[in-house]
Amino acid sequence: MSQRRRSIGASLRRAHVAIDNTMKLPAILNVVGQYGYSLEHMEAGLALYDSANAAVNARTIAAGAQSGARKHLRATEKMAFRAYQKASEIAKAIYRNDPDRLVALGLDGPMPRVTDEFLTAAFTLFDNAAAADALTEYGYTADRIASEREKIVAYQQAANEYQHAIGAAQLATEHQDAALDAMIRWTDQYLRIARAVLKEEGQLLEKIGLKARNQKTLAPRAAKKAIQDPV
Repeated sequence: MSQRRRSIGASLRRAHVAIDNTMKLPAILNVVGQYGYSLEHMEAGLALYDSANAAVNARTIAAGAQSGARKHLRATEKMAFRAYQKASEIAKAIYRNDPDRLVALGLDGPMPRVTDEFLTAAFTLFDNAAAADALTEYGYTADRIASEREKIVAYQQAANEYQHAIGAAQLATEHQDAALDAMIRWTDQYLRIARAVLKEEGQLLEKIGLKARNQKTLAPRAAKKAIQDPV
């Protein structure tokens, strides 16, 4: 079964059962030790399991951080857009006959929606609003302008943090996939060899997560085939 078809949890459990039970049971370790899987080699496999398990946990944490950063971004985005929209509508109403003033405030076009363009427009508006004396008469004092600008700053910081969270989650996923791949390849090879050297020991095979082939069912199948295909 490939890594794609087996869940991450199942892959980790499969590796842990095979490695841990081999190390705990001398009846298995003594046999596989004669075929390249000594205690030292099993400890190397355990290290791969530990690394994969840690990488999976780290990826889960990174994914949670990305989700939290996304929620924070949406919240600050909503506040920033409201602050900008309200200030821009009031300024446009006040300076509807003063196109030069609207240009100075960055209000000579539609409200931008793309993050970078919005931030540029919003900073232009609030950085230049203090010079627009008429805005003071309509509630936009220096303190209020500074307060509204802080909402734009918060949105900018949240956008940066979200991009960082995306990168961290992608890196964590890459580390997870590499660690899982190394563990799965080691486990697959070990179990193939263990099955070969323990094929007469069904109970021991089951201890390391392998299904024992039922010899009782194989004999009737062979006899039936001989009848159907006589020499």
